[in-house]
Amino acid sequence: MSLVTAEQKKVAFELLSNGEYLLPGEEKQRQDDNQEDELDAIPWPDNLEEAAFYGVAGDVVKNIMPYSEADPAAVLINFLVGYGNLIGKTAYFTADREHYTNLFAMLVGASSTGKKGTSWSHVKKIFGQVDENWTAEKTPTGLSSGEGLIWAIRDQIVRTAVNKSTNELEETIEDAGVEDKRILLIESEFGRALKIMQREGNTTSATLRQAWDADTVLQSLTKTAKGKATNPHISIIGHITKEELLSLMQEVEILNGLGNRFIWVCCRKSKSLPFPEQIPEEKVNWLAGEISDSVEFAKSTSNIGMDDRVRNLWPVIYEELEKPKQGIVGVSLARGVPIVRRLAVIYALLDKSDIVREPHLTAALAVWQRVEQSARYIFGEKQIDAAQAKMEVSILDCLKSGEKSRTEISNYFHRKKSAKVINKALESLSAKGKVLYRQEEKKGVIKPVTYWKLA
Repeated sequence: MSLVTAEQKKVAFELLSNGEYLLPGEEKQRQDDNQEDELDAIPWPDNLEEAAFYGVAGDVVKNIMPYSEADPAAVLINFLVGYGNLIGKTAYFTADREHYTNLFAMLVGASSTGKKGTSWSHVKKIFGQVDENWTAEKTPTGLSSGEGLIWAIRDQIVRTAVNKSTNELEETIEDAGVEDKRILLIESEFGRALKIMQREGNTTSATLRQAWDADTVLQSLTKTAKGKATNPHISIIGHITKEELLSLMQEVEILNGLGNRFIWVCCRKSKSLPFPEQIPEEKVNWLAGEISDSVEFAKSTSNIGMDDRVRNLWPVIYEELEKPKQGIVGVSLARGVPIVRRLAVIYALLDKSDIVREPHLTAALAVWQRVEQSARYIFGEKQIDAAQAKMEVSILDCLKSGEKSRTEISNYFHRKKSAKVINKALESLSAKGKVLYRQEEKKGVIKPVTYWKLA
């Protein structure tokens, strides 16, 4: 017999805040076979829900945004991933094993207008006031091999040899090693790393998977590898365009578990600032002070639990996150449970709490909702073909006369254009911010009708 009440199921469903989820026992109504699927086109992800901007994380983003053209979602992810690495391998939650706060994130956007790089600059400045050495020494770029990553946080290397004078074994320190095992890789050209991973014998993918899992020891088994790293704490923020990602990331990299260790976040320019300014020092100092307090708290904690409210809600949320999803999109989202919990722990630590409470879980789920939408947008389609640009112009002409449903757009082309062609064009226009959409529920129909209009 389930220990989860109907009310708890209702609240958990609301927390998930995603219309594709249903409570246990509910069934989707079967659509009429002749009705056109209104949601084949995958629009640009929605803006983050306000719940994601909870606490100190929200304060950081809201104070940065007046001075940045970056996407708020990108700024938030940079901060959460950065904080999770900054505190080191301290706080964790226990599930199948101990999960720490290291996260992998991929910011996916246009090369020049995505503003992926600028989303880190203000965050880095604030972190620099919290831990100058970490910001300067522990946020490198240039991922090239698993061996190179291990070497960056290697243990002390001791050489043992026989002293010819005494005929006794003696130990000599060959390399002092690196005491600080934190590394936040900032890969502004992650496509280069993906190309390297495709080389025969390259160990990068396997090493990254071990690093995300927080294995006790990282060690390459190649003959030339010299070092090992004990208790590593490795995080990644990668930048890439959607087109480069789809052309370089082989399906095996998703299916072998590397891709689903990433938080996927579509990002684009939020505004135009011809004369950008730096965030005022007084704001930087205030935010750094808030973060510093929570960092000291985080470093003094260990196992992070749940309060009774979250513990009662979690079984339903767990089941929803674990529900299988189709295709490459589903595979890329397969680690939703541990990622949501890692995010919730970070929000709790920022609150100087050693227990995950409902606002922390709600914030984590709001972030995950954006991740799911981003993954669907990135992996749920094929690349745009050459005729699409012309199709986009035609659709813009169609929408000049007003809002239209997906079926009405098809009728505009006398139903001679395939749904696939129209949908791809709508998705591209949505990503460019040229069209907007709304959804309207229809009685007896599982999926709402989507209406499109000019932005």
